[in-house]
Amino acid sequence: MKAELTRTGDEFVIRIPAGEGDRHGLADGQTVEILPRRRKETRQDMRAGMDRLGPAYRPPVVDWGRISMPRSSMTTCDDVRDIAEAGDLVCVDLRPTPGRERSGSRPALVPTSREFHARNATAIVCPVTRNIDPWPTKAILPPGLVISGATLTDQIRSVDRAARGSRRIDGAPVEILDAVRQKICEPARVQPAFLTQGY
Repeated sequence: MKAELTRTGDEFVIRIPAGEGDRHGLADGQTVEILPRRRKETRQDMRAGMDRLGPAYRPPVVDWGRISMPRSSMTTCDDVRDIAEAGDLVCVDLRPTPGRERSGSRPALVPTSREFHARNATAIVCPVTRNIDPWPTKAILPPGLVISGATLTDQIRSVDRAARGSRRIDGAPVEILDAVRQKICEPARVQPAFLTQGY
């Protein structure tokens, strides 16, 4: 329902057509509570809210154009706990790439397991794109992650962990990891267990 506001001195008067008032059960002299419609929250509002809570509540900023490449997470190491786990969202350098392949420093989802990485110098990654238009080979990342977009299971790559370098950004939910594995294996009719075993 829309109502007309009229200012009289230091007060506002709300004018509602009598028919609308009757329809909503309003009576002369009745006190009603008016709740202003909350405007849609913007990114600036969310950032301001995180700033009020303190720096611990603000997620790391990812500059999609210039992502630094510290060697951690997926790099070769002695401690298996430092190796990337299946479902990790990492920043990986995919250069050089020919033609229409995804290139540059970009986020990617790791579908292979920690055990696989402990036995192999490579990791399998699926690049992430910001384009979330529906496509059979895309797995859309849920809201709430540091990375937003869709995993491109048709752009799967095997990368050398030491040469490509990467860092863990976030972790995808198990449902997304399962969906990515199914989309990878479906065209080739391979069992998803292949991605979890190292040999």
